Amino acid sequence: MEVSFAMDLHARLAKLDPTRITFITDHLRKLFNSKHKETDIRALISFFSNPNNKPQIKHAHNLEDILMSHPQTHPILPFTEQCPVCNITLNSDNTRTKEVSVYTDSGQVLPVIECWRTPIRHSLHCEIHQNSRYSTEVTPVTSTNKRHNLRKRKLQRQRDWHPKKNIFFGATDCNTNKSKSESYVNKCSRSFGLLAMVSNCKIIISYAEIFRSETLREIVQLLLNTIRIAGDAFPKIACYDDGCHLVRYVHKNVGKLIVDTPASNVLKSTRFYIDKSHFKNHVGDWCKKNMSPYSNHDLDLINIQRAEQCFAWLKRYAAIISSLGWMRAPLYLLILFHYKNLSTCHVRPTKHFNIDDLVPNVSNISLSH
Repeated sequence: MEVSFAMDLHARLAKLDPTRITFITDHLRKLFNSKHKETDIRALISFFSNPNNKPQIKHAHNLEDILMSHPQTHPILPFTEQCPVCNITLNSDNTRTKEVSVYTDSGQVLPVIECWRTPIRHSLHCEIHQNSRYSTEVTPVTSTNKRHNLRKRKLQRQRDWHPKKNIFFGATDCNTNKSKSESYVNKCSRSFGLLAMVSNCKIIISYAEIFRSETLREIVQLLLNTIRIAGDAFPKIACYDDGCHLVRYVHKNVGKLIVDTPASNVLKSTRFYIDKSHFKNHVGDWCKKNMSPYSNHDLDLINIQRAEQCFAWLKRYAAIISSLGWMRAPLYLLILFHYKNLSTCHVRPTKHFNIDDLVPNVSNISLSH
C-alpha cells in the first residue's frame, strides 16, 4: 500500500520539482506512521518507474487533500526534456524554481510575476488576495517599519563615513538652496521669475526680476536697494523661506563680497526667520534653534504667508506677463502692483497725489524700488 501511494503521488507531481522526493517522504511518514528515508523513496521510485516492475496491487488513494495543501503553487513543465543551449538532460537536480502566477482575462491567459492587479490602499495585495495565506493585517505596518529602519541605518552609516564638518552657522545642513547650476542657467533664455518683498499687511514694497536663478546675491541686492530707500522704515524682522542660507551669506560676506555700508549693517542686524510653510523642510540644528517662526512671539498674530499669497494672486497674470516681452513686462508689473496696493489701502485709482515728494531720489535705484 505504501508503494502504491508513493507511485500515485509521484505520477501526480512534476518530475522537475526539486522538492518532490521530500514531499512524498513527509506525507508517507504522516499517513502510514513509517520511518522511510528519502534515499529509500528515491530508490523505490527509480525501481518501479520501469514498466516491467510496476506494482501489482493498486489502491485508490485520495490525493486531493495532499496536493491541495499548497493550492497556490502549480509547477509548470518545460516544453522539452533537454536544454536547447547546453544539451543537458533536465532533471530535478539542475532545476531552478520561480513562482509565477497565471491569470485569465476574457479567456486570454496572462502570465505575470505574482499578481498583476493593483494593491489596495495600505496593503501589499489586491482585493482578491486580501485573505491569502501571505496576507496579514500587520504586513504593511511591518514592511513600512522595516523600510524606515533600513533608511535610518543607511543614513547613519553615511554620517559615520562622512564626518560632520564645522560649518559656519551650521546652516548648510538644510538642503534648501535654490540656486541652479551653471549648466541649467546657460540652457535657459528666459526670465527666471520675480523676487518681491511683501509686508504682513499685503503691501508690495519692492520687486526685482530674477535673471539667472534665485541666488543669494540677487536677494541681497534687492534687500540693500530697498534699505537705501526705506531707511529707518525698513522692518527689523523679516521672513524668507531660505533664511538660514541668507543669514549665513550676509554675516560671512559683509566687508568682503558685500561692501560695508550703512545699508549692509542694517541688513546684518535684521532678524530673519523661516516662514511656517517652509520650516518643516529645514533640518539643520542651528536652523531649528535660531530660525523657527514659533520662537518669536511677535510673529504669532502676523500672517507671514503674505508673499506666498501674493504670488498665488500674481500667477493668474502669468500668461499676460510672458507675452509682453522684456521691455514692457517690468512697466506692466509696476502698474499692476501699484493698483494692487491702492486696492489694499482702499484708495481710488483716480486719486491724484504728488509722487515726486513721496519717492526719494536715490542714485542707481530702479523705479521698481
